[in-house]
Amino acid sequence: ANSSAAIDLHDKRKAYEEAGVKEYLVIVTRLEQAIWFTRSRGAFAELRPGPDGVFRSRAFPGLWLDPGALFPPDSKRLVAALT
Repeated sequence: ANSSAAIDLHDKRKAYEEAGVKEYLVIVTRLEQAIWFTRSRGAFAELRPGPDGVFRSRAFPGLWLDPGALFPPDSKRLVAALT
């Protein structure tokens, strides 16, 4: 999400939440930020990364993301988060 961040973080988030989507990840390139939402008590709550900075999906075991490896892109670090 660059030019669409406002839509992705508000209108689209609400639509996905109402549709029952389990998790929703937004990469805001302009801010070099990853925001991961997970369903909690019927609504989205922001998922915080673990102490090592890695996001771990609650809905999809094994789906991990190291947002620190996105900016600047570091493919080795991204792959390392998966192993």
